[in-house]
Amino acid sequence: MNSMNNDNYSGPQVPADPTAAIDWKDLYNRIPDEALIIQFAASFKENTHSLIEKLDESLRQNNIEQIEANAHALKGAAANLGAVLLAKAAWQLEYAARNRQCPQFHSQMQAIHSEYAGVMELLAQPNWIELAKTYHS
Repeated sequence: MNSMNNDNYSGPQVPADPTAAIDWKDLYNRIPDEALIIQFAASFKENTHSLIEKLDESLRQNNIEQIEANAHALKGAAANLGAVLLAKAAWQLEYAARNRQCPQFHSQMQAIHSEYAGVMELLAQPNWIELAKTYHS
């Protein structure tokens, strides 16, 4: 395993615009049923926090294989929810881990925290579906 400098990681970041966190058209193309989307979003909210924690722990332990595996899992969960920017950030971390580009891990993790915060902030809104529809119309 390669070593990393953990001094550059400053933790979760604030999202720029949470209404942009979910691409409604992308999500609806994947799951064309709002009731099912609501169930899927609830599952995402319940389960992805542990993936973020696993990624953070993998970074602290410099475990490149686990960084790659957890980033891959997060990428899939985010893509399925239409959280395109979060999926992209997770893919970038997965790619960096696969290619042993350790200096990029912390900036990638900051992007993941920022995008994840935006997704969670949007999903916390009772009218999140309408907000996502409006933003991407």
